[in-house]
Amino acid sequence: MDRPAWRRVWNRRPGDPPKRVFWTLLALTAAGTLWLRSIPLGDFFAQLVALWVWFGLAVAWLALLVSGLVRREGRARLRTARTRVRWLVAPVLVVVLIAALYFQVSLRARFALSEAALRKIAVATAEGRAVELGQAGLYRVTEAEAVPDGVLLTLDGADGFLTTGGGFGYFPNGVPPMANRDVRFTHVWGAWYSWWEAF
Repeated sequence: MDRPAWRRVWNRRPGDPPKRVFWTLLALTAAGTLWLRSIPLGDFFAQLVALWVWFGLAVAWLALLVSGLVRREGRARLRTARTRVRWLVAPVLVVVLIAALYFQVSLRARFALSEAALRKIAVATAEGRAVELGQAGLYRVTEAEAVPDGVLLTLDGADGFLTTGGGFGYFPNGVPPMANRDVRFTHVWGAWYSWWEAF
């Protein structure tokens, strides 16, 4: 007689790699993390929640591995090449994710798909023309501020810890000094920079 689906999901042998529930949570958390980091700074509290989820996944992975190592049956299963490879998939994926975050892959990809719409708002603002804020590509622009030699676009969701705002800056001639403001810039590409302002 076949076992119920929930028994097949949860019934584990010592040394078995993580199963469907773990991989589903891992995939959702990785996708959510990349999305959060596709905005300059990103939502601080949402990223804090994601960090705790990652911690829980790491603890679960380690606990499952240790439970296999402490039992003879589990150690025998862990000696097989196929099982070792399956155990290594999660750490390898995490390393790839960390590299993607370090090189801002998700931010650059989302920005590339939105650059034309963002540029339209930035140029109109720099020229003093009326501009309609709101959805611009895959970002939502909440404010467009003309500053010396450029424009600061404030984005919805770019609210890091102890900051007053953030987004993208458009500076065709490079970033000038920002008098009386603690604004930090990071080059994205071309005339574009990500920015955030501290309290």
